[in-house]
Amino acid sequence: ANSHVCRSRCPMNSLTYVMSFRFWHLLIASLHVPLALALRSSYGEVQSCAYTDLYDAQVERTFWGNVQVKFCWTSITLTQSSAQPSAWTIVNWWDPKLQNTSLTDDDLKTFKEHLGSYEHSMAVGMLGRGLVPVQPKDGEWAWKQRDPVALVREVLNFEVRLARGLNKLPDSTHQTSFWRGAWLLPEALDPLTAGSTVSFPWFQSATTDKVHSYTFIHTNWQPTFCAPSCERRGYAFPVHFHIESCHAKDMRKWNADESEFILLPNLRFEVVNVTKIANDPVWEATAKDMEAWLRQKHELPEWYMKKDIIKMDSFWNSQHNQSMEPMEPPERKVVGPWPKVADVVRDWHMNGPVFLAWYNVRFTDPNKEMDKEMNMSFEETHTLHEALNGRFRLASLSGYRTTPNSARFFHRVELRDALPCQ
Repeated sequence: ANSHVCRSRCPMNSLTYVMSFRFWHLLIASLHVPLALALRSSYGEVQSCAYTDLYDAQVERTFWGNVQVKFCWTSITLTQSSAQPSAWTIVNWWDPKLQNTSLTDDDLKTFKEHLGSYEHSMAVGMLGRGLVPVQPKDGEWAWKQRDPVALVREVLNFEVRLARGLNKLPDSTHQTSFWRGAWLLPEALDPLTAGSTVSFPWFQSATTDKVHSYTFIHTNWQPTFCAPSCERRGYAFPVHFHIESCHAKDMRKWNADESEFILLPNLRFEVVNVTKIANDPVWEATAKDMEAWLRQKHELPEWYMKKDIIKMDSFWNSQHNQSMEPMEPPERKVVGPWPKVADVVRDWHMNGPVFLAWYNVRFTDPNKEMDKEMNMSFEETHTLHEALNGRFRLASLSGYRTTPNSARFFHRVELRDALPCQ
């Protein structure tokens, strides 16, 4: 699958930052300013700095590779390591006057560049979070400039062009459901409480394809600074957003594969609900729960059945250089029970974590000693492996990477527009 939607969900997205918002500020703003402006206030104050003013921003070098940006009535100092997610909260990125006007060749070129590769859009995500964009050591780079000052200037100009093109696209007349994934730091997750109002001062990609959105909260996409055990060590956590909005810009014409929409920066959202959900039921199982799980039948989830079709399609494309006819997922497969294993769990009083450690040692033995000891057939060991891989509530990675998402839990956050559709 394409990876560019990851620009709003992957390692840099772990720096996501939100601000609380008090009701009376929202009321005053909505009563005394046009709706289009009231929608775009992060702190309860209407931004009077238009995004086009960033064209005139002064970008200067300071010290230790830092870059100072002076714009409107303020200035910020960007570094390569310390994010400032509130750096651009005074900027109003919304321009409803442009809606339904014709797209230019430059607009289309900007869309293509932003949607074309993560190597390009990654810098937009970094700058949006108050960081000096830095080329990854092992990654490609799609920007012309290498000097930090020149690069910040280049990316700022690009963001203005991107916002101009997006503003020309119409809003929806009704709320639509979108999904997006993110790995959030604890300080970013904590403010997400039901009833609060939040905003994100950077461009966010979302999708109408719920299954695809799970890709970006997979453990393979966790922040590099704490991988591979960010969630277990408490450094970052997978968050799945369900967003109801009429303000997302429809990019499916240019990225149909990922059903992509883009949300302009500083949109305000109401947090409807936040739920912590166990992704791995085995990890939290007691010894009795574990025994009961092994004595039950289990229906493999849809995503697990679908992955075989994805792999078949990828193989066909590589061999024949053309797509095969669409295939429907097979009927859901039911596996289990495994009474011989359940007896061992009962006798040794194994809870979920102990069972997993035992299983990973004994059942991965290339000599199949466990099969011999327990007199288990290939079908029994294979279906147990399928059930354990399919036990996670979160889907596997899209495409050929079908490694299960092994995070112990995730947060589901429901957001909706703070104010009604225009």
